[in-house]
Amino acid sequence: MKARVLISLAALTLACGSTDDDKGHASGGKGSGATGTGGTTMIAVTGGSSGSSGTINASGGSANGSSASGGTANTGTSGKTAADLRADACIGWNDEPELLPVVLMLVVDNSASMRDRPNRSQNGGSKWEITRDALASTLEGMPASAAVGVLYFPNMNTSGSEVERPIDQCVNINAMIPIDLLADANSGQRSTIATSLANTNPQGSTPTHDAYDYALVNGMQASKLTGNRFMLLITDGAPTLAKGCQGGGMPDTPAPTDPIIEEVLAAR
Repeated sequence: MKARVLISLAALTLACGSTDDDKGHASGGKGSGATGTGGTTMIAVTGGSSGSSGTINASGGSANGSSASGGTANTGTSGKTAADLRADACIGWNDEPELLPVVLMLVVDNSASMRDRPNRSQNGGSKWEITRDALASTLEGMPASAAVGVLYFPNMNTSGSEVERPIDQCVNINAMIPIDLLADANSGQRSTIATSLANTNPQGSTPTHDAYDYALVNGMQASKLTGNRFMLLITDGAPTLAKGCQGGGMPDTPAPTDPIIEEVLAAR
């Protein structure tokens, strides 16, 4: 089953210029949108804070002032109409999104099949080595504001079962790395994840459904950090154990993939 990333984009509508002809203000903009399993994208308008007013000074004098020319009193707008002032107010104003940090939960397959080389080639690294190096490089380049957690599965020596079992019988949930800020280059969270990648040895069956459910509830939903939320599931094939740690546990006895795909869509 291929990894899926679910992204929802926020729609934005901005208005430039005030409908109050005398005050010469332009309202700031604010947009929101659901992202992943929940989140809000704030939009700020240059020249004014998000959801507040940015002051615009009209050229040609004060909107409330007056001047005399040729014995006739004129308003201090140099003869411009309210529409002209609003048009002038928009010149030089830009709208830019205020990007929220990423909150990312990784659910990474390290079952025995990850020791194999892609397409059983004798060249290059194993599927796990390729995955490990790609994740290490990606995380190294992520900003300090990003938050990341990791659950490897099964991360223990597990096998098939004819009866339903609790999740800790097929997923090492105690080794999950909770979501936290990556912070600077030598932070504790970066070191913890880097160490886990370096010390992981693929083994056991593939309890994808149990791992996904646990990471969603106890990883992603348990995190109180604000940001655009994503879960990334990385696996090399169909699960060999169905939900409840039950099944043959071998590549020749795969579990159905439809149930987990339906849960991914429901979480979206």
